[in-house]
Amino acid sequence: KLSNDTPAQILSDKPKKYIFIGDSYAARTNSWITEVKSIMGLENNTNCWSSSSDGAGFTAGTTFKSQLDTLIGTLTAAQKKEITDVVILGGWNDGSTKVTTALSNLLSSAKQALENAKFHLGYISWEDSRITEQNKLARVTGCENYIEAAGANGIAYIGNIEFVMHDYDNFGTDGIHPNSN
Repeated sequence: KLSNDTPAQILSDKPKKYIFIGDSYAARTNSWITEVKSIMGLENNTNCWSSSSDGAGFTAGTTFKSQLDTLIGTLTAAQKKEITDVVILGGWNDGSTKVTTALSNLLSSAKQALENAKFHLGYISWEDSRITEQNKLARVTGCENYIEAAGANGIAYIGNIEFVMHDYDNFGTDGIHPNSN
């Protein structure tokens, strides 16, 4: 079962404070974290904190759990209580690996440290003409695994975010990562 915020929770006048965790789509100059902070008027170490790493995933690279654990270790006790939302966006680096257990392990420690936070998960992938049919299937399977993991762990999945990078004009010269568009 997926958990979703009610309209009253979304419209709460309580100031929100965020943690953003991601992979290379969050680590680059033109990252989704940069865009979200700009759109929402968020300031580093005031109402948002973030960590990202090229090649990261639940099971790959500098894992999302490792990133979040490290970031939590830098927060004061008061800051930990004030975090309202943790947003984790990943994708391709996990391939078609099941991530339910890895997400469960992340949440078991993070929910204790961030007792007032709601957790949100999304899968960002790209669609490029060079991608083989086998890779397309792996990407679909990976997205399904993220949705399944969110449901199994009772956190919100951010629907349709997997389509965010399907405009070829938004890719950098590597054909993989976002450009300044």
